[in-house]
Amino acid sequence: MGRLKLGWRSFFAIIAKHLYAPYYGVSCNKEIQHLNLATLTIRGSKEELEIAKSKIPLTPYRSWSLGDAITNSKTYDDFGYEYEIADTDTPAGLTQKIEAFLNQLHEQSINFNKLGVSAELSLGIGVGDEVQYIASHQFSLNIIELLVKTGLSLEYSAYPVGEE
Repeated sequence: MGRLKLGWRSFFAIIAKHLYAPYYGVSCNKEIQHLNLATLTIRGSKEELEIAKSKIPLTPYRSWSLGDAITNSKTYDDFGYEYEIADTDTPAGLTQKIEAFLNQLHEQSINFNKLGVSAELSLGIGVGDEVQYIASHQFSLNIIELLVKTGLSLEYSAYPVGEE
């Protein structure tokens, strides 16, 4: 009891980006232990997803197709893309970047529900080390309203980090 659940998509995004990135020729500018990460995941049919993708002002860093392997015994039942929204040193910096991104989506009149896709904003916060022993987020009513207006669900995960 008292443990925070880390969603498998957020965990995968964090691990893939920061541990395996050098193998794929992607550079990471910080160590994994000080992450405050926000990702956007969109899922849906191929046609609806392409329309949504064309409206998002970022390039996805990961994608999958119907039938692609998740594990040896499990496959994706949809198409999807994942985007990095923010990777900051502090929770406050993360909140600022999220608000800027949501404002950008709102200014372009993007609503993922109306586009027919499922969209989730995932937050991953590293806690327990000397730099960020505890962390909290406070979303303003403006951010909450923007989440609703853009059709985004929210997943929040805290995970232990630190030196072993």
